[in-house]
Amino acid sequence: MKATPLEMSLLFDFYGETLTEKQRELFDLYYNEDLSLSEIAEHAGITRQGVRDSIKRAEHALHEMEDKLGLVARYGDTERCAEELQHEVEQLHELNAAQLHSAEADEIVSRMTEYAGQSFEISAKACRKISDRDGADICFLIARQTVLPLPALPLADSMLVMILDGQEQPGNIGSILRSLDCAGGAAAITTNRRVRLSNSRLIRSSLGAAFLLPLADAGMEETGEWLVKNHFKTILTDLSAQKPYYDVDYTGRIAVVAGNEHTGISPYWRTLPAAEPVIIPMLGSCESLNVGFASTLVAYEAGLRLHGLKA
Repeated sequence: MKATPLEMSLLFDFYGETLTEKQRELFDLYYNEDLSLSEIAEHAGITRQGVRDSIKRAEHALHEMEDKLGLVARYGDTERCAEELQHEVEQLHELNAAQLHSAEADEIVSRMTEYAGQSFEISAKACRKISDRDGADICFLIARQTVLPLPALPLADSMLVMILDGQEQPGNIGSILRSLDCAGGAAAITTNRRVRLSNSRLIRSSLGAAFLLPLADAGMEETGEWLVKNHFKTILTDLSAQKPYYDVDYTGRIAVVAGNEHTGISPYWRTLPAAEPVIIPMLGSCESLNVGFASTLVAYEAGLRLHGLKA
């Protein structure tokens, strides 16, 4: 079965470092930046067929790694249940597979229309043109994504926020937003942003969290000043740290910093008065986790403590 773009992005997030530098570049441009084969060929200075062959070899290599290790499958086991609207869409898919029109299908469409407020019927041809998936989509949701200034973020005495510092891969950002929402996070703040928050890969991998979570975008120093002013403890994953991430006092206001996929956390964050470097112990041969996995572990530890589910 052919993998979807989202599945390929997840495979790349987990096993991308096993590819050659050239394969990583071409794969990222195709799957994460939505460039066509022709656009990539012009950018890389090679033929369109050369781009296609390189991407196909990368896909094969990523699938081989997943067959051996199964990390993506295990990651998928932690996903939360679909939202109510997604449930309605799935029912509509099933009904349409059996019969094109039915009273039950009409009822589901009516409920979805009520949820949306406004709805428009478009042709099958328009659906295929809008969709960037292999399968036919039945409906599309148009939503406004609001990015707030820092002072507008709601504050609580006990809360978790995630700082996304200079991340480059939309799939990583979306996955982290999804994990943050699942862990009961209150907001996400992007600094040194290099990806549009409306990027289609980001939206898909977030499974709606990009619209559910309050988002803010600000400069690094502005964000640091805001954290200090509002008495946040800032958690930094650091390979040189001595304290394990599970030995932290996760009370009050907690900010977890997720750094760049290649260069890690910017040195600035270590200068904050309440910065607390922590380490995630590695029990195998690899020295570190993917930034999405690392962020999820720390976010869940903080979320469980803040919500009283873990002592």
